[in-house]
Amino acid sequence: MSEGAAFIGQTEHFEYELAQLDEGAAIDNLPENVRSLISPQLYNLFKSGRLDFLEYHRWVREKFVQYYSMPPWFAKLSSGEFDACIGTRFHGNMAAMQSGVPSLWIVHDSRTQEFCDYLGLPQAPLKALSEEKTVGDIFDKYYRTDGFAKKYQEAYARFYAYLTEHGVPHKLAAPLRN
Repeated sequence: MSEGAAFIGQTEHFEYELAQLDEGAAIDNLPENVRSLISPQLYNLFKSGRLDFLEYHRWVREKFVQYYSMPPWFAKLSSGEFDACIGTRFHGNMAAMQSGVPSLWIVHDSRTQEFCDYLGLPQAPLKALSEEKTVGDIFDKYYRTDGFAKKYQEAYARFYAYLTEHGVPHKLAAPLRN
């Protein structure tokens, strides 16, 4: 937020509803149906003063978007507007990576860890968000693509073989042979 980053939501109901509201309302004056969507953690950040609600609301109205179909999402990601993508959501980062945007997964649970390890995806631990100063610092320290590069050819061949063996129609090119 402090660096002006965009926020592409996937299931952010509170932010989606907040983006529709005019700025300037205090958090306790939000409509009940919107206020009820605030997670306890986010609410505590607002109430403690660690996150200014009015600034957050302005940022959400300016920088938040949530897509409900893939073509416009991929078009936005492919627009050249994004230098990088960082996040905890596996499929959101996959969409960015497939669109040519350097992507870094913030590992926050065992499922994300397993996916990232299996595919060799660039990853940072959740604690990196509090230990590093900027998004750039996190990327500099953790963004590594060598693991993905090592695993890609074998994973592609395995996926191609699976689809072919089971008669699933596809348009994939045959894997390269060493």
